[in-house]
Amino acid sequence: MEIILRDEAAKQGLKRFFTGEPCVRGHVSERYVNGRACIACQTRPEKLTHNRKWAKTNRAAHNERNRRTYWRDPERTRELKRANSAKHPETRRASRARRRARERNAIPIWQTASEAAAIKEFYKNCPAGYEVDHIYPLKGENVCGLHVLANLQYLTIFDNRSKANRVSLD
Repeated sequence: MEIILRDEAAKQGLKRFFTGEPCVRGHVSERYVNGRACIACQTRPEKLTHNRKWAKTNRAAHNERNRRTYWRDPERTRELKRANSAKHPETRRASRARRRARERNAIPIWQTASEAAAIKEFYKNCPAGYEVDHIYPLKGENVCGLHVLANLQYLTIFDNRSKANRVSLD
């Protein structure tokens, strides 16, 4: 295995680095750049068992930790996205441009101006705690939908993010 220091790995955008030196438990393996943890220590069965035991005995703390994870805490999600957008504005612009292009390509040529206005109105009337979802996603694996009123629905934020680019058959 090639030796690469943490700073070099971070500059190259890698998630792991390798020094060739053993960790405190004697493992000579890669380590995570973020946190410097030994991968062998993090994936050992007794560590996983310990984590499960802790979760059972500290249920309230475990639930709070889970609640504050990235996708379950809307305020924290917004903070992280804003910080990331400020740090990498070009990435955010590129992402939004790709989304606009997908929507533009999914608009059928037979759509009238009144139908386009109805879609805008549908977006404006979205209730709090809900998001507008494409029933058949614009970028699906097996099927791609159109950006038309009949293909839109309101879903809770959790349900919409869970659905991702899949067709909901509920």
